[in-house]
Amino acid sequence: MRQLALLLCLSLTPSLTAQEENPQKQKKSLLDKLRGDLRELDERDDMTAQRTRLRKLQKRTETLRQLQFKRPVRMAKMDRAELMALSKDVLTRELPRARLLQMQLTLQALRLLPAPIDLRTLLVGQRAQRTTGRYDPSTQKMVLTDNSRPRDLAWIRQLTHALEDQHFGLESLARASRSDADQQLALSALVEGSATLAMLRSLVGRRASSTPTVELLAGMTRLQELAPRPGPRRTQAFRDFQAARSLAAYREGLRFVRVLHERGGWGAIDKAYRNPPRSTQQVLHPRKYLGRKTFTPISLPPLVLGPDYRSMGTNHFGELQLRLLLRHHLRSSNLAAGLYSRLQKMGKPGLLRGIYDRTIRRLSPVEMATGLASDTYRVYQPAKGRPTMIWRTQWEDENNAQEFAAAYARVLAQTHGTRRWFERRTWQITRQGRTSAVRRKERRVDVLIDVPAARWRSVVNGLR
Repeated sequence: MRQLALLLCLSLTPSLTAQEENPQKQKKSLLDKLRGDLRELDERDDMTAQRTRLRKLQKRTETLRQLQFKRPVRMAKMDRAELMALSKDVLTRELPRARLLQMQLTLQALRLLPAPIDLRTLLVGQRAQRTTGRYDPSTQKMVLTDNSRPRDLAWIRQLTHALEDQHFGLESLARASRSDADQQLALSALVEGSATLAMLRSLVGRRASSTPTVELLAGMTRLQELAPRPGPRRTQAFRDFQAARSLAAYREGLRFVRVLHERGGWGAIDKAYRNPPRSTQQVLHPRKYLGRKTFTPISLPPLVLGPDYRSMGTNHFGELQLRLLLRHHLRSSNLAAGLYSRLQKMGKPGLLRGIYDRTIRRLSPVEMATGLASDTYRVYQPAKGRPTMIWRTQWEDENNAQEFAAAYARVLAQTHGTRRWFERRTWQITRQGRTSAVRRKERRVDVLIDVPAARWRSVVNGLR
């Protein structure tokens, strides 16, 4: 094809010797034009081959997912500028200005994002990197760039998203959960888990639903969390937390849909799309989802911090994000759990089990987050300085509440400095005119971050 195009262009081109001015310049111009024409032909051939490949894999995806496409999936090729424009447009719809500001202030209060920083720019850049070679529900197209050549397994995973979007409307489901961060992550786990299961079934057949296969992939995602991520040091904590959040949706979502698939095949997963999990607690503990255990958010009383503070509304972390937050700040417990696992392989499991239950197990982020019944937080924007955050959690029993209170006291000690204990159930520190504390009352634990010291007593009285 290239040789034919070259001969055709040369045969239709006037002789260079017939030109009067600067034959060398005209020769270079002609060669540039020929290269551009050949590049365009190559791109057309490549897109034709990609479309042919896409049509074949659509049939395969239908067989794997046991659903039929209602219409062919379209393909769009974009350059970097077009990807950035698409990412900005999608992000504006997904995160309105008020919701984006709430998210930014929350991350700053939790010491996951420095201030000041443009969160929108960070998120747009991340989305643009993820969009290439992926299905985009907002345009209902498979988005490619010049250098994107997804493998068949990656195509099948993205085509599963497209197939489920045509049947269940991923965009409408996402809109219904955007105001609740925990519910949004639970929906993401369902979507990513379903697509990952279809991909695995293409790779290993029916063994995809087996526990060893699922746990092997889960272990791989945990290793990915530990991988270094290039970028500015100031935003390292944010990038690590966002990556852990995305990988957790794949890992826990796959475990969740595996349980559903074992009970009722793909039909059970279809039913889950019609009645999605309301919280990550239901994803992490599928019995609670199957038992239709309702999720009741705990209320947080209205508090007034003063004329210089504006409330940015309430939201929920949920069990999965709480695990990730504790894991991020308490990395030493992860190392301890890994050390126990290696020691266990060396023998004497009984002795090590006793040590583990008394020490390491209590430090595990999974153990410390398990038993969360509900949570609600509110973040306040100050006229200047750090935001204030009031976070209330309710636990299933007092032991869970006590373990979380002790764990988050360690987090605040790490992020705020030297700790000081008052009584048996309160941890508190005041620095630079701001007070942070962990306060426990039976099964309830309140976390207060950067409360103005002048308003401390009125805030505490309002939380009783």
